[in-house]
Amino acid sequence: MKKFCAYISNQKEFEKAAELGVEEVIVAPNLISRYGLGNFDFLSELTQNAVKISLDFNSLVLQKDFSKLIEIFNKTTRKMPLSSVRAQDPGIIEYLYSQTNFPIVLNLETGHHNWQSIESWVDYLGDRIEKVVLSPELPKEKLFLYAKKLQEKGVRSEILFIGPLLLFYSPRELVSAAFGEKRPYWVIDGKSEESPHKGFRIVENETGTYMYHLKNLCLVERYREIVQSSISELRVDFTDCSEFFITKDLLDGDFESFFQNYPKETTRGYFDVNKTQVLFPKLINQNVLRVDEKFVGEVVSVKKGAFVAFKVESLKGLSRNQNLLIRNPEGKEIPVSMTTLSSVTGNEVEHIEHGQLALIPYLKKVTPKSGVYYQLP
Repeated sequence: MKKFCAYISNQKEFEKAAELGVEEVIVAPNLISRYGLGNFDFLSELTQNAVKISLDFNSLVLQKDFSKLIEIFNKTTRKMPLSSVRAQDPGIIEYLYSQTNFPIVLNLETGHHNWQSIESWVDYLGDRIEKVVLSPELPKEKLFLYAKKLQEKGVRSEILFIGPLLLFYSPRELVSAAFGEKRPYWVIDGKSEESPHKGFRIVENETGTYMYHLKNLCLVERYREIVQSSISELRVDFTDCSEFFITKDLLDGDFESFFQNYPKETTRGYFDVNKTQVLFPKLINQNVLRVDEKFVGEVVSVKKGAFVAFKVESLKGLSRNQNLLIRNPEGKEIPVSMTTLSSVTGNEVEHIEHGQLALIPYLKKVTPKSGVYYQLP
């Protein structure tokens, strides 16, 4: 049976995790953690505690913010009975190593796909390293191999077992910029312009902007394999859920009731196979690929009730009265019997040369990134 660690956001979740025997709880304070889960002042009142408490210092630290965040970190840690600090920014790791005595949980989830890179960190940090968090992008063969090698060096390993998969992280406030409104916290759904995929959860808080996979990672169906491996601990992350799904059944490896209640769609990600190359055809939207023989151009702007604008890429240009076919990113084809053709100035013309913008009357279901083609007989 494997040990579990879990994020908590309040005292109630802490007490439940402790009662059920969770090995380690992870706290993610505002500013120094990408999650910024809440107030953990209650931890300062603990007189004794059988549960390990690990602080998540995993924000992407800009140079201008480094000293400020170190100050916040030092102030925060004076109030908590911590067993370790989790970090992935090399500058933060170096600070922890040279300026503190905290055991370090080395988070290598966003890179480090070869043993040489992992080993170099382990050798450098020496006995200060408590465990290594391996990347969810590694297939099981590599996860099991690296966990075994870490075990041989006396270092524990951890993997994400259940939780959201981070696809993109920027320290910039991308959502606020897009909507022209500054908020301390944004949660929106994103849609790809390059493919039909939609529903990507995008979060913006004081540490930056994050985009997550459509489905959460869930490896419960591979629990028996993982139990037989050298992986030390399994992390469960319910920070994107309205409930704290830690139960005795879950910790005992009985996942039937968990599946009945867990509200997220799930994927096993890269665990069974490295799908790096397999995924590329799925990420490329076949509906917007060019077909050069008939290709006229690509829609760059649409104004409802007014016009559709596209850049003419065809070397022979575009003439009025030619029949067109527009294919939008969702694959919908809209035939066009063109009787009106205008230049970018709005004046009607008979012909648009290669490289110029062409305007035609507004059409429903035509969006930017739609492909424009000659409708040849």
